[in-house]
Amino acid sequence: MENSPSTKGETMDLTDLTTQLQQDHRSLREEHTQLQQDHRSLREKYTQLEQDHGSLREDHKQLQKKVRLLTEDIAQSQLLKDHGSLSEEHTQLQQDHRSLREENAHLQKDHLSLKEENTQLQQDH
Repeated sequence: MENSPSTKGETMDLTDLTTQLQQDHRSLREEHTQLQQDHRSLREKYTQLEQDHGSLREDHKQLQKKVRLLTEDIAQSQLLKDHGSLSEEHTQLQQDHRSLREENAHLQKDHLSLKEENTQLQQDH
């Protein structure tokens, strides 16, 4: 019976099937190995992205701090500029005030002179 065509055919079929299963198993093992490598690679990329994100977050904090400091510097600079302008304006007002005082003193002298002249004219009249 061992040499009968049906047994021989079944043996061939089992041999072929075993060979096919072994090839499929090898292919699956290779695919699994490739998937593991891909997974490892993706995990490394993810880790790198997390590190990059952390670095970018830190850079962002530093930039925000610099922007805040620059904004404060600009505000301080504007205050100093405004103070300088106000100081110049104050100096000009002081000079104008001095001039007006001097002019007022002259006008008072002129008024006094005119008053005396008027009194003299009234006495002469």
